[in-house]
Amino acid sequence: MENEYGSINHTYQLDVVERSPHRPILQAGLPANKTVAPGSTVEFMCKVYSDPQPHIQWLKHIKMNGSKIGPDSLPYVQILKTAGVNTTDKEMEVLHLRNVSFEDAGGYTCLAGNSIGLSHHSTWLTVGKPWKRDKP
Repeated sequence: MENEYGSINHTYQLDVVERSPHRPILQAGLPANKTVAPGSTVEFMCKVYSDPQPHIQWLKHIKMNGSKIGPDSLPYVQILKTAGVNTTDKEMEVLHLRNVSFEDAGGYTCLAGNSIGLSHHSTWLTVGKPWKRDKP
């Protein structure tokens, strides 16, 4: 660049790195099993690493007609949370359950998929009766 006041020059280096497409990678140990008292709030975290953009869903494992597994050998699930048009990945990585009851106890799964494939991690929520400490 040059004008009547002088000139300036700068050199840039561009590194081109090959992308290695893969299915989403979920952080080990997440979501973690939890035990809470009825009426509590619980958060499950699922950290997802993905390029291309992932689609994340939270599922609750349920029973239908007394069975957890369908005739197709897949578990029965209820979709609790799925990405909308304006939902960020960060919002999708956390499942909030408020005022939990004994009916909320059971298995939950974080399911992440992209154009390459699917990954999932499951966790367990135990809802226990609040315990009272005996008086000495």
